[in-house]
Amino acid sequence: MDKELLRTIVQQYGFRGEQISDPIDSSHGEADRRLVYIVDDTAVLHCYSAAVMDEAFLQGISRLVQRHKEIAVWAPSLFPRKDMGELLTLCREGETLWRCYMEEKAPYAFLDKKKIDLYDSKAEMLPFLGTLASRYSNIDLVENRSMWSIIELAPMDAMETGIDEKQENVDSLCAALGEQPIVQRIRRHNERARSRIGEHLAELPRCVYQGDLNPSNVLVDEEQHFRGVIDFNLYGTDVNINCFLNESMYYVKDEDVETLNPAELLNKMRQVQKRLMDRILQQYSLNPLEQSLLEEYRFAIELGFYPNVSLLKKLLSDGKTDYVLEFLTRLCDQYE
Repeated sequence: MDKELLRTIVQQYGFRGEQISDPIDSSHGEADRRLVYIVDDTAVLHCYSAAVMDEAFLQGISRLVQRHKEIAVWAPSLFPRKDMGELLTLCREGETLWRCYMEEKAPYAFLDKKKIDLYDSKAEMLPFLGTLASRYSNIDLVENRSMWSIIELAPMDAMETGIDEKQENVDSLCAALGEQPIVQRIRRHNERARSRIGEHLAELPRCVYQGDLNPSNVLVDEEQHFRGVIDFNLYGTDVNINCFLNESMYYVKDEDVETLNPAELLNKMRQVQKRLMDRILQQYSLNPLEQSLLEEYRFAIELGFYPNVSLLKKLLSDGKTDYVLEFLTRLCDQYE
């Protein structure tokens, strides 16, 4: 974007705009352009072309940020415009209508997986989800759903496919398996789990979550201790146990497949998740309905978790079909 236009925008938020960095471009194509600028080394300007970014969306983020700060998790406050107090600024440049907002620049660094084991970091970090849910379940929920949502649709799901991401991933995996007999079993168990979830979906406690706790969104101090989170653009309402199970999932790596047989791999996945779930549940108590649906959610997530589905499809294309079939058979066996 033109620097003079950028300077005009940031001045509406009370910043001089003497130093505006080159853009950090995380666009998802021409229809969803995303540019980020560091302003005066104290603030961050976000510019989006997607229509989902409106004032109500930003106000929801602002309230969620405040909740994080109330439980001692740093998150970037959004700056209001000086003229009318709104968070959003609209400006047109050529054919593009930009939706812009400004927030605090983080005082911490990003998590460095080279300095600390990711799952050790998660064990320290994830309890805040339990604290958040304990304090704010069923309070001031937002209409948009979290990226992790099952049955209910996140904004991108609604616009692109009309089904939730987990179901889309299961369909993709089944297509890659072709005529293998396990496909019928996968679909039968998946439908059973989803049917039971659907029967009780409206009764399950839920909360508003950031929705994407990957290392590039996690902030740590110099000793790599967890301090905060950024990037709330995938935030939304989610069922508590669904959020907990997704954020505690193990990301299977190539070396796991090389060193572990399918039974050992599934056991490792479950052990890592149990360790992280135990930490979350130190801060949050499951009610009887949540306890009764935990395995349905776990199965639907394990079957449709995107990073792991992608690896299974790669293994199929590499000719390691027997490994994939045994892994999926054992996964289904645990949900009999």
